[in-house]
Amino acid sequence: MRRLLIRSVLAVLAVAVLAVAWIGAGPGWSRALDAIHTTRLATATSVSIRQFSGSFRFVPGRNGAPLPEAGGFTSYDWGTPLENVGIQLDPGGVLVLIGGDRRFVLGKCPGAKSDHGYTPVIAPEPGDAISITLDRSMASWPTPFHVACCGSLDGGGSWYPWARYLYWHLLWIKPDGARLDMRARFKQIYESGIGWNEPGAASLERLDIRPAQRDARAGQRA
Repeated sequence: MRRLLIRSVLAVLAVAVLAVAWIGAGPGWSRALDAIHTTRLATATSVSIRQFSGSFRFVPGRNGAPLPEAGGFTSYDWGTPLENVGIQLDPGGVLVLIGGDRRFVLGKCPGAKSDHGYTPVIAPEPGDAISITLDRSMASWPTPFHVACCGSLDGGGSWYPWARYLYWHLLWIKPDGARLDMRARFKQIYESGIGWNEPGAASLERLDIRPAQRDARAGQRA
């Protein structure tokens, strides 16, 4: 009887340790698994760019209108990773993304200028190849202590027992070989009784700008 009691206590302790480890290391394990595989939710091959309240955002679609293929993106009302990078509208309506000492032209709209946080829709240049994908992490992790008081519509508390990651990836290649590779991660939480909420702020994981092939060769000769 005593031996059975000791085994039961040890089993309970082992489960408790595993549960604590899962809660604490969950985000890290999720990212490790996501490096191997993620689940594709949506893909868009056309994009429009517009400025809202001082921040530039991508609208997966054409001429500011979303396409059916981009439904996974438009189902959320969340900021894009563009808020984490340097973007400026140069004279002549040239919209440029800046990463370190490199620049990438996103689009041109002659006569466009930033005015009180508003610009016309700016489309990519002819010949640009664009792919924006949205992926979901393989595994979620428990967040049993994430509770918000008075968070629901009926005045009660809300419980958020699970969390997971979403990944936003942009690959943009120009006819001359210039390339933009940008990847961001979002945290998404599950609300009991409602489902998965809108993702939070983006964490920029990768921003790689490569110059046009002729510019790269010129730099090597210099």
